[in-house]
Amino acid sequence: MNQRAMAELSAELIIRYYENEPMPFLQHMDKEALWYGPAAGQFIRGQDAMIQTWSKEEHPLRFTMGDLETDTISAHPSSCNVMLTYTVITHYPDGHDLSVDQRLLLCWGERHITDENGIRVKQPRILVCHISNPHGKHEDDVIYPKHFTQAYAGENIIR
Repeated sequence: MNQRAMAELSAELIIRYYENEPMPFLQHMDKEALWYGPAAGQFIRGQDAMIQTWSKEEHPLRFTMGDLETDTISAHPSSCNVMLTYTVITHYPDGHDLSVDQRLLLCWGERHITDENGIRVKQPRILVCHISNPHGKHEDDVIYPKHFTQAYAGENIIR
């Protein structure tokens, strides 16, 4: 799997996503893909569930992206992990804008897919999509953040 090609495809898909064209992104998901959103409880398993979820989504939001960077690593010729980092500004109809730094990890793998002619071909598919918004790091932190209370408030429950 060509790392550069996968980085370019990942960037193209996410740009189109923020142009309110989510279907190309979703069509590259594997049938059993996992999608982890940036908020607690945002988890979807499987391409069909993702398409169903997004098909219900109607909104007047517009987005502006900036500072898009990609980084890749491949542990095997048939897989590639692409990390995208970028700023996205959500423009709300009331004139309010919200800007976040976004991190998006796409884990790609080659899958045998039967095309529209009934021929099995290898296609890159997104196996895992993990979205996270980084929180600021305290100046004293070296490796692990020690000051989560600055970003999160509440009780921690361990089960």
